[in-house]
Amino acid sequence: MENNRHTNEEESFEEYLSIHMTSSQLEKLLNDELEGMDASIYDNHIRISSSYQLLGRTIQIFMDFVPEIHNGNIVLNETGFTAGNLPLSGSRVLSLMQQQSSLPSYIEIQSSRSRVLIHLDELSIADTYEVKAEMFNLEDDKITFLLGKTESQ
Repeated sequence: MENNRHTNEEESFEEYLSIHMTSSQLEKLLNDELEGMDASIYDNHIRISSSYQLLGRTIQIFMDFVPEIHNGNIVLNETGFTAGNLPLSGSRVLSLMQQQSSLPSYIEIQSSRSRVLIHLDELSIADTYEVKAEMFNLEDDKITFLLGKTESQ
């Protein structure tokens, strides 16, 4: 199920501020925000890891994503899921996450497409300003977000 969450063609985004980050800064931010999980960045991948107890043993879970930008939003394309040493179906795991997780409204799981969308266009700061992703290149340490306003023309 995909939602059409695009802005009106007759609106334009006016940039007020650019926020530049490195991969290590992004990793720290993700680790501050993810409860019970760890984030690490390698090459052009984001790895989210966690663990759970099963029959007295700790099982590590790894979820790997490659990010891209689409219309100022972030798309995390799943590249692999493992529990212990077992590879798991990404679409299946995402489907379970979608059913059992309480995610913010701006995060959309598209399990059939094995991806997670982060709708930055649904975030607002002080009910006035919006955030857009401009560049998301983890390998070259170039991550840029824009803060601004969408103006009707």
